[in-house]
Amino acid sequence: MRILILSLLSLIILFSCLGRLALIDPDESRYAEAAREMKISGDYIIPHLNFTPRTNKPILFYWLILVSYNIFGVNEFAARFPSVFFGLILIFSLYFWVRKEIGVKEAFLSSLILLSTPIFFIVSRLAIIDMVFTTLVLLSLFSLWGSLRDKKFLMLFSLSLGLSLAAKGPVGLIVILLTALVFSVLEKDSTIIKRFFHPPAILTAIIIGGSWYLLLLNKIGWVEFKNLFLQETLGRFQGGFVHREPYYYYLPVILAGFLPWSLFLYNFKKINFKNRFVKFLIVFILVTFSFFTFCKTKLPTYILSLFPVIAILVSSIVVKIWNQKRKETWAFFLVFSSLVIVLLLFPHQLWKPLTSLAIKKISLFLMFVSLPLLFLSKFKMKIQFWYLMLLPFSIYYFLILNFGDDFSRYRSCKNLFKNENISQDEIYTWNFFEPSIVFYSKKKVKELSNLENFEEEYLIIKKEDWASFAKHKLSSIAVSETDKYYLLKILP
Repeated sequence: MRILILSLLSLIILFSCLGRLALIDPDESRYAEAAREMKISGDYIIPHLNFTPRTNKPILFYWLILVSYNIFGVNEFAARFPSVFFGLILIFSLYFWVRKEIGVKEAFLSSLILLSTPIFFIVSRLAIIDMVFTTLVLLSLFSLWGSLRDKKFLMLFSLSLGLSLAAKGPVGLIVILLTALVFSVLEKDSTIIKRFFHPPAILTAIIIGGSWYLLLLNKIGWVEFKNLFLQETLGRFQGGFVHREPYYYYLPVILAGFLPWSLFLYNFKKINFKNRFVKFLIVFILVTFSFFTFCKTKLPTYILSLFPVIAILVSSIVVKIWNQKRKETWAFFLVFSSLVIVLLLFPHQLWKPLTSLAIKKISLFLMFVSLPLLFLSKFKMKIQFWYLMLLPFSIYYFLILNFGDDFSRYRSCKNLFKNENISQDEIYTWNFFEPSIVFYSKKKVKELSNLENFEEEYLIIKKEDWASFAKHKLSSIAVSETDKYYLLKILP
């Protein structure tokens, strides 16, 4: 019965509204368009974006989207399907491994908790690499632990670790190696580090993960390959040439991304620290958190692999207080009430991407759905749990259904080409580039910085640049627009 409930909830939650919104610039559109160009060109080794090579990311995710395109056609649903599919794998992997190592109730609750967290819900339905990579890292971690009991799990370990290399480079291998090493030192038991370096398993993982890199090396040469590898590994870790954030960056990410369940972590003493599997997971949390904290480049999705593990720890807390009356729901109500006050009082003009959203409508809805939390504190946790799990979904779907189109229109160029058939071979933009232009126009995009002697038929500009564009005195009409862009037809 539990697995049936988990299956139905997972399918309903993850697949609903999946293809409803346009691909969001820049990341979703980059992967979706590169896979589309791979399908057109037949070059399955070097990805291309805007018909020029894009080799700064490994190949696996492009291949997955390509397979999805061949099944579902080239569309938003197909581009996002690999993330959803691997999200489902992660949910059920969590259930089966926790059931084996801790207990059935903890397995069921940890899967439901993860399913209802904001960061999992969002990332598992985006056409970005992080959900696939997280699932492969967790499968590697779980199967490495399982190999202590049965060496047959080394086959799953080598496969998932190798695929993680093909998905996002060596970072997964590094954090799992460090986890095994630290755990071995703390436990004074070298068994797990020996399992990691089991010759057939690690060799298989390297062959699976490294094959594409060898093919890429053969295509682009050693000098370019070395520079690319150093830039995307050591460059991001030491230099942080993009997304530089402070050391404390991931603390609020965990707190907000794991709501409402992050508020249970204050009760950490109820975690069963005597369980060796739990100890292993805690070491993984500390190693991964430290690794990405010291990494100069930071994004919320980098620590996505922590959230399934934290869900396991929180589930053990919930099980311990399952039949107790608790007051946590008061804290949740205060959190929502504070958020409502912030939304109502915060200067709306500073919310540039959200200026068209009904802030008061959102505030009233949040207050309405949080009011039952005042009364739930009178009941046992097993009654509170279901409302706490369903509460985030009601908020997510309210926001998606009411404001998803506004947000995707702001972050995508899809509507520029909804009713316009572009005859020219290239689309021209002025002082900007967004990959969704290539995806939705199915044309190569040429970015211009100078409009002198411009004689093409179509040009896209940002609305904020209209005054500067008008100085060029090009005769034009706007054939379509979004909140950010004009598609102009240049008149002779």
